[in-house]
Amino acid sequence: MPLSFLRKIAIMPKKYPAEVRDRAVRMVVDRLSEYPSVFAACKALAPKLDVGSESLRRWVLQAQTDAGEKDGPTTSDIDELKRLRAENRDLKEANEILKAASIFFARSSTLAAANLPVYRRTAGRRSCGRVDLHRPALAGRAGCRTYLPCLENQVAGPACHGGCEDH
Repeated sequence: MPLSFLRKIAIMPKKYPAEVRDRAVRMVVDRLSEYPSVFAACKALAPKLDVGSESLRRWVLQAQTDAGEKDGPTTSDIDELKRLRAENRDLKEANEILKAASIFFARSSTLAAANLPVYRRTAGRRSCGRVDLHRPALAGRAGCRTYLPCLENQVAGPACHGGCEDH
């Protein structure tokens, strides 16, 4: 194993219970007047409490921020920010999925629509057939919009508009 891997194992953070953190912070805050700085107090008291000096220093600074003694984001602000970032990440992911789905369904619906019969009605006239979407270049052929036999023979009613090749 490489040496860097072994260092990572030794430096892995521990999760301390909330009671241990609260007790350690109270102890440092009570004895803060005996030391020149928070760093010095944490450096001296951390081995006695069996915690890392930097962890203890961060806990103390966060406790001072939560109490209003120092400027900065409070714990509740940090928790809300984490929640909002996670929500934002989830919404972006959902948005990407919806975009991909809409593109997929738009492609498939255009292909499906090309194979479906589309019936047109004009003002006062019955439809004479279905529009062939695969051959739009032939749309104006002989003044008729249909490519299939006229439905005049199949449907009883008024006569066809007369533009079909069948009549």
